[in-house]
Amino acid sequence: MAAKRFHVASPADLASLAEFAKDGKESIGRMVSVWTATMRRKGETRWDRAIYAGFCGTRRRDAEIVRISADGNIVYVGTLQYNKALNWCEQHLRQVFD
Repeated sequence: MAAKRFHVASPADLASLAEFAKDGKESIGRMVSVWTATMRRKGETRWDRAIYAGFCGTRRRDAEIVRISADGNIVYVGTLQYNKALNWCEQHLRQVFD
């Protein structure tokens, strides 16, 4: 199975994904809080286009949430339960192809 990547478009989507976190649940929760507060103040944030859920279907079956930092680096946020998170993403998020 090839790698899949889904765009997390809102803090509510990120909060829903946090339910499937294996580790990094606290950092995901902080991101949701900061993202929500910034959206309330400014309306649009840099994070609206910078947070993704990635799935690698190799033998290890890795699933993680990452964000693109201001300088373009990929920052690891947390890992997810592969099957549950993938099913949720396929139903609720937009898959990114590039």
